[in-house]
Amino acid sequence: MTDNLPLALDLCAAGYRVFPCGIDKVPRTKNGFHDASNDPAVIKAWGSHWKDGLIGIECSKRSGRLAVDLDNKNGKDGSADWARLVEARGGGVAVDVGPIQRTPSGLGGFHLVFRYPAIDAEIRNTAGVVAPGIDIRSAGYICTGPGYEWQPLHGYNHYLTDLPAWLVSLITEPARPAPIAPPTNGNGSMPTSKLGEIIYSKALERSNERNLTCHWMTQQLLWNGFSESEIEDYVLRFQRQVENAKPGEEPFTEKEALRTMQSALKSSKPGQPWSNDSGYCPQNVNKSLQDPEPPENFDESFLSSSSGIVPEPALCDQNDHIDVHTPESGENLSPIGDISEYGRHKSRWELFELYAADFPEPRWAVRATIPIGLSSLSGRPKLGKSWLVLQLAHAVGTGGRFLGMLVDKGKALVIALEDSLDG
Repeated sequence: MTDNLPLALDLCAAGYRVFPCGIDKVPRTKNGFHDASNDPAVIKAWGSHWKDGLIGIECSKRSGRLAVDLDNKNGKDGSADWARLVEARGGGVAVDVGPIQRTPSGLGGFHLVFRYPAIDAEIRNTAGVVAPGIDIRSAGYICTGPGYEWQPLHGYNHYLTDLPAWLVSLITEPARPAPIAPPTNGNGSMPTSKLGEIIYSKALERSNERNLTCHWMTQQLLWNGFSESEIEDYVLRFQRQVENAKPGEEPFTEKEALRTMQSALKSSKPGQPWSNDSGYCPQNVNKSLQDPEPPENFDESFLSSSSGIVPEPALCDQNDHIDVHTPESGENLSPIGDISEYGRHKSRWELFELYAADFPEPRWAVRATIPIGLSSLSGRPKLGKSWLVLQLAHAVGTGGRFLGMLVDKGKALVIALEDSLDG
């Protein structure tokens, strides 16, 4: 059994804000890294939460620390990416780095810990934005503990250094600007497709449903012949405008927007003919035209239906004719608000809605293993399923451990319909 409390107290003495995590890196505190502390009394009070797990280290403006995560797995080579950046951006001048730890994942990546820059610009977590194998941890945390190795002369108590200026410029951005008006080419017409700008403007109108709308916009652009790079430009424009549009909720990050775009691209096929006599459906647009007009049957009012979202037609062969469902009066095909509040009452789901919906984080009976709700345990006879369930019930009833993981204390009832007093 590993007890991380001594290391956690040492990190605290070195100025770090820490909190307990499981071996799966999932926080064991209610609010994750927001609960991180550098108060020894608080750290000691977490007691058994430090056993058999990892230590989370807060990386944020509050903590005064930022980490550069060099990821060396799944085909990524963060160390090589870092060397290329130092050469290309820093003129080959070696970067003075304080604490460095080697991670246990894959071929072993590295965490480079720096002093958080004293600037007003926003620094967000990013993954693969600076370079494919480089993540920035500036509003979250990294882990340490068993399997991690602080490097010689670069331990956690080593002095902190500043980020190189070239990296600061790469990872910072100014405050979110006002909505960007589409540019003109001098005669009033737009150099980008009018149809693309119409779709983009309609997406901004539905910005209270960010994931769903981003998914819809991606598919509309794809169906109309836009390339992936053109779609990404629209998606990033959309993300910048709606990032903090919902007070009290997590920002709609660049990573989340691009992930939603990729989901939409994977679930769609461009260049297919569509048919819908009652309203506009995407048609193939000849992108060789400098400023293509929308198709003749384009009806902008259809984009302003009760849902504001054009429903997806099914794929069809070129010689097929299909009828596409259009919203009836008062019908809304898109989720409204949080799925936890609305989705449970929704009797009809479109596939693209499921792809793009913001589902709430699950509540766990056993963290990251067994969610609260209906679960099924199956296996061959005499494997010990019943004993396993009894152990789970005992752990829940006593607030003990199940499969080595701490379980929140609660009520447990076991109904053994196949058992008897005879055994």
